[in-house]
Amino acid sequence: MNVLVNGIGNIGTTVIQLLLKYKSLTGIKTIYANKNSLKPWHLAELELLKDQGIIVTTTKKENDFEWLENVIQNVDYIFECGSNGSGLKNKTFYQSLVNLKGVCV
Repeated sequence: MNVLVNGIGNIGTTVIQLLLKYKSLTGIKTIYANKNSLKPWHLAELELLKDQGIIVTTTKKENDFEWLENVIQNVDYIFECGSNGSGLKNKTFYQSLVNLKGVCV
């Protein structure tokens, strides 16, 4: 199973660490983590995630991170950890993903 954590803030980072810890137990193959807005002060944290085996994605072609559009069709489950109700804003988009088995908002 391939999972995406959408939003890498306090909650998203915590979810990622839990997924890493229980990766083999839960049958997770790949963990993607999406950061929509990259600021220079985010780069060190995102590099640490990459060092842990997380594939960091963005919605814009920036730096050495994967473009979300290139991987989203491979995602089976999404953990929505974005701020300000972004999960509800993304609901229609998530419903359009035919391979998606579920979303946790």
